Amino acid sequence: MEYYISASDETSGDDHRSPFTHGGFIADSRARTNDLVPAWGAMLAAPPSMTALHMNELRDGKWCKANGLTQSDANRKIDRAISIVVGLPTIVRLRITQDGGAFKDHIASLLRRPDFMGSVPPSDKSSVRSQLDSPDIPALIGYWPMP
Repeated sequence: MEYYISASDETSGDDHRSPFTHGGFIADSRARTNDLVPAWGAMLAAPPSMTALHMNELRDGKWCKANGLTQSDANRKIDRAISIVVGLPTIVRLRITQDGGAFKDHIASLLRRPDFMGSVPPSDKSSVRSQLDSPDIPALIGYWPMP
């Protein structure tokens, strides 16, 4: 069985120690094919039609005007997209919230342990450290479906 993941991450403060939330959806291939794709396609095709829905563009007044959308049009598209996603019982909604400071403190303590990084080749240690030092990667791993 295939799984499809859609996710977004946000911090809710001014620095790297602020709370960090990773939110998204998981659906299996049947839900995607039978439920989500037809409803999403109909939403995009409804006037004014669009080829894709990107929040940054829909919140950009210049982009909307250049593409023939009013802010009301953009808001209706966003509302419809939300109602599709939350209205499908075959999609599982998830949210992980972490305390950014506690996360960084815990990872820092692990990275100081010689046995934690012992199996990582010296040439890769900097890359591994930088990936582990951000809540993004571990939060995303929390979404991975278990067989």
